[in-house]
Amino acid sequence: MTQVVSPEAYFQDLPLDLPAVGDLTPEEVLFLRQYAGLCVEEDATPRHSAACAETPPPPPTTPPAPQPETPSPTPPTAPHPPKAMPQQDAAQSPPAPAADSLLRLVGFRVCGEEYFLPVSEVQEVVPFVPPTRLPAAPKAVAGITQLRGRVTPLVRLAELLEIPMRAEDQERFIVLCRGEGLQLGLVVHGLCAMQQVRHGEVEWNVEAHLGEGNRLLAGIIPRQGRLTGILSVAAIVRAVLQP
Repeated sequence: MTQVVSPEAYFQDLPLDLPAVGDLTPEEVLFLRQYAGLCVEEDATPRHSAACAETPPPPPTTPPAPQPETPSPTPPTAPHPPKAMPQQDAAQSPPAPAADSLLRLVGFRVCGEEYFLPVSEVQEVVPFVPPTRLPAAPKAVAGITQLRGRVTPLVRLAELLEIPMRAEDQERFIVLCRGEGLQLGLVVHGLCAMQQVRHGEVEWNVEAHLGEGNRLLAGIIPRQGRLTGILSVAAIVRAVLQP
């Protein structure tokens, strides 16, 4: 495992001022309904449907006079039947990355434990700001805020991972990421130096090997004589929406 630049230095070079996005995703609607007590309605009707309904149908036209039928010429018989084209599996998964290709990881600490996320799933890292609290939300959801123009639940990873808090653990940073239609801010207690590993060093499909209790992990990597987890953003979103 090779140490690279810090998360702060990496994200300073990224264009973080993105324009606000408009409509809510179904996952954002579900979150607001469940935990914010808001009656958010999904617009399931296409915008053009009402206009189409008010437009009168065109007047009937006179069908053309029937034409005398002309017998079709008999096609010549093919000397050999056509060869069948090979069928491709439409659900075929994309090829896995090569074992020697590099995976860049953002590292952070939760109650003294190190975890990672792939750089491709992280949008930015910002200092912690207290969110608007949601009384109906589970304890793992610290509240809700708006970042980059999106509805953003802040998730306490310590609660979600069921790691006991210590007196020295302070909510210091928000790791902003997005998956499964919902933008999340993961509340962490500290940042670690970014790392890069080879795909072949990662043990993927952790839940199948270690059981359902590790459903939030996408993979594990050996680090300093112990195994360190790579979190799955998609699994965290599912845990928040289906507690």
